[in-house]
Amino acid sequence: DFDITAVASGRGNGGRALVEDAGDTLAINYGGDFTGGTRIDSPLTVNGNLNLGATMTFNGGTGPMCLFFKNTPCPSGWFYRGTAGFILSNADPCPYTTGAAYNSSWTWCHPVLCCNQ
Repeated sequence: DFDITAVASGRGNGGRALVEDAGDTLAINYGGDFTGGTRIDSPLTVNGNLNLGATMTFNGGTGPMCLFFKNTPCPSGWFYRGTAGFILSNADPCPYTTGAAYNSSWTWCHPVLCCNQ
């Protein structure tokens, strides 16, 4: 077990920056101790699944952005634009609503399409 705590004079109360949480999970800004939030000032690569437990906000960039979601309603600030459809190998189960089998090896997958504009 470990906790890395950070406090900088004149920058707030600090808190638990990195914590080994239950289930062998690394938590950043554990418990929301840093009330201003967490910011990453460089490109970010996520090689695993990205699970969101709150509202997603985009600042900057150009043009609309659309994402697939498991179901409606879309998150706050996002607009329902329909249901998409694609065929996925049965070796990789569909994480969205499934449709009919395309054949014995492929199945229709139907995520909800939500856009920020």
